Parts: sequence; C-alpha cells; structure tokens
Amino acid sequence: MPTHIRRRRPASPVTIVEHEEPDEGEILDISEFLAEHHPNNDRYMRSLEHIQRQIMSVTHQLRPKQVNMLKSVFAGLNFAEAARLHNASPPTVSNLVKSKLGSDLLTALQYHQVMLEGPNLAQRRNMLWRIAQRSEEIDPKITIAAITEVNKMTFAQHAAKTAEFNTQTPNTAGPEIRIPQDLLPAGELDK
Repeated sequence: MPTHIRRRRPASPVTIVEHEEPDEGEILDISEFLAEHHPNNDRYMRSLEHIQRQIMSVTHQLRPKQVNMLKSVFAGLNFAEAARLHNASPPTVSNLVKSKLGSDLLTALQYHQVMLEGPNLAQRRNMLWRIAQRSEEIDPKITIAAITEVNKMTFAQHAAKTAEFNTQTPNTAGPEIRIPQDLLPAGELDK
C-alpha cells in the first residue's frame, strides 16, 4: 500500500494591512441594501417566518412523539384517538395539551394556519365597511365602491346558497297538482 507524503506549504510571510475604523456617519444602514419591494421583505412574509421560527423553537423543546401527538390533536383527533395512534394513554395526551409547551405549540400552529388561509369572508366585509366609513366624508366615491364590493360579496354568497339549495331539492317549482277533468271540469274562470 503506497504511503502518502505530506508536503509542506512554503512559508509565506503574513502581512498585516493597516486600516482605519470608519466614522459612524460613514456606515450605511443595512436597510439601504435591501430591496424594499422584494416579496421576502413584505410584512406578511416576515410575520409568517416569525411564527414558523416560534413553531420550530417549541418543537425542539419537545420530544418527537410529543410533537406528533400534539399535531394529531391539532388535526382534529380527540385525546383517546391521538393516544391510540401514538401508543400512549389519553391522560398523557391531555396533560401534554394542557402543558405550557403543548399549548404554545397548538396556539402557534393555529396562528400559522390562519395566516396561511388569509382573511375570511367576515374579515373582508368588515375591512370594506371600515373603508366605507372612513372615506364617507373625504371621498364618497371610495365609500360607494366599498359598499358595491360588499353587495357583490353578499350577492355571490346568496347565489351560492341558492344554487346549493336548488341542487339538494329535486323539484324547485313546487308540487304539481293534477285534477282529472271528469271530476272537476274547467269552468269560466279557468279560461
């Protein structure tokens, strides 16, 4: 078996370059190097990353089995089902959910889910209503546009409910009543 010979690097003199410390006025703020309109600099994205870091921080403080049990409870399983799934007892799952770390993880997961889903219908309506109220005196056109959007949302929701109702009931025209002519012949008013 061949032996490897280690060669020494030639010794090079270390040179020290003198430099002056910059004045505080010369140091640029880091925000000047960041693109203001970059998607990662958006407030929503920073909030999302913040909650993800919180989830990871709490997750690292728990054992993997505990994290999986909490995720099962978050997914909708009751304590008995989560315990059966992870070979634990229901009181163990209950105690884990009630613990500080357990409740912190469940809260962070819920907050993360809401952030990903975005505003629901009621929140969007409320925002439009606030816009309408604030701009009523200043710019009535904005108020009218906001109320128009609320009306569109309401009509769309009503149309969706009506369409769902119509698909559930087979006959939407009402009951059809047929009277034999030999029992009750048509009269003057039927013409």
